[in-house]
Amino acid sequence: LIQENLVVTNLWLEKQFKGYKYLTKHTRKKLYKNASILVEKFKNYEQTTTINKQELENYLLKFSYTIKNKEDEERLTYIYKIMLFLRPNGIYEYLESASFGKLLKNPEKEKLLGDCNQIVTLYIFLYSLKYPLRSLKIKLLPQHVCIHYNGIDIEATNATFQLYTKYTHILPITEIISTNLLDTVDFRDKTLKIDPRVFVKGAKLAYQISSIKDIITKNLQVAYHNIAVESLQKHEFDTAIYYINKLNNNTELKQQAYNNAAIYYADKKKYKKALYYASEINDQKLKHYIKTQEGWHYYQKNNLKKALQIFTEIQNKEMIKACYSKMYKNIQKKVANITTLKDHKAHKNDYRKMIDLAKKMEDYDLAQKLEKFISQF
Repeated sequence: LIQENLVVTNLWLEKQFKGYKYLTKHTRKKLYKNASILVEKFKNYEQTTTINKQELENYLLKFSYTIKNKEDEERLTYIYKIMLFLRPNGIYEYLESASFGKLLKNPEKEKLLGDCNQIVTLYIFLYSLKYPLRSLKIKLLPQHVCIHYNGIDIEATNATFQLYTKYTHILPITEIISTNLLDTVDFRDKTLKIDPRVFVKGAKLAYQISSIKDIITKNLQVAYHNIAVESLQKHEFDTAIYYINKLNNNTELKQQAYNNAAIYYADKKKYKKALYYASEINDQKLKHYIKTQEGWHYYQKNNLKKALQIFTEIQNKEMIKACYSKMYKNIQKKVANITTLKDHKAHKNDYRKMIDLAKKMEDYDLAQKLEKFISQF
């Protein structure tokens, strides 16, 4: 893709993974047209510009570089023409943390603006018009990137050859994609909020094509964390837990996810599901809370048998007594308006149940009074 058209590839990636609002379909078409104008302008410059071979050799000798063969000479001459074409104070001007679109102005009307990542990308694009990109590499320096060709560095920001000795990596040219994906967003351009799932795709792409796994892994971890947090906010707990499990240090967030899920489903009266999440982190207090909520639900619904079963299981003495008390009152309603001894006698079994419930409530005075009352039957 980058050999075919790096401009299209890189601009689409910026639109997809950095969320710049200005990169509408209409704007992208315009930028592609500007790129075509730039290509024609460069081709005309390349064909009409003559490079003095001896001057180029002398320039390279300053960096202890000797042209190796005819192919080497042709490619370095072509690179040098790119450097002269895009030298600062001509059609290009350096701009810190610029988006790629700022480099795709109409060169007949405006200056091309870009930082090191973006101007390196444009150099690579112009090189790809004539030569295979595999002959180039990128060189990573602290907070900087340049092109590396066969032992010599090309500093695109000021159009000079260099030989940097302090660097971190020399990488395949495809790494320009992962470098751009990880580059900072241009603060001058408005951005849309990027869906964390899209951000994960971008991070995964960078991870797949990059050989610097330790650096890219950090970005991927951030992506997993973001999508996990957003999923928690949307109550998509299984999705959140899936991504949390991909995090290296996930204990605290994992605990939070299961805790939030358990409370959420308890509030929704989905107690079985709530208990599942509480059990996954073996949180006894949380399980007790859910069972209490479930018991209270059945208590309010007057399903006292179920409520009593649950409160007995969790040994909630106060609510056990409350269940017996409610059972007692339900039976008491049956005999509340009876006025004759004969009718009371007909409810002798209900009184026995009331005596039993009074004892379970540990109200022995009440039980004794009821026993004395039914002894008259």
